[in-house]
Amino acid sequence: MSFLYRKTSLSRFFTTVSGISKNETKSSISKENLSKKKKHPDPRKSPKSEFEGDVNPETGEIGGPKTDPLIHGDYSFKGRTVDF
Repeated sequence: MSFLYRKTSLSRFFTTVSGISKNETKSSISKENLSKKKKHPDPRKSPKSEFEGDVNPETGEIGGPKTDPLIHGDYSFKGRTVDF
């Protein structure tokens, strides 16, 4: 990369782009990307539990079982699967 900074007529082109230094363009581009970052249009949703809280409204059981995380014999959470 030392060839980019030699004192030639082209060295001005490599050090500045239309009057803005490299560091300024990198920081402004990264700030623009962070502010305009969008989420995926169809994010996967985690499965909803049958009821909220610890008490089952049908049976009155406290801390009872909720939605079974086992699907096809393995645990999956947000697209990641663990097999025991």
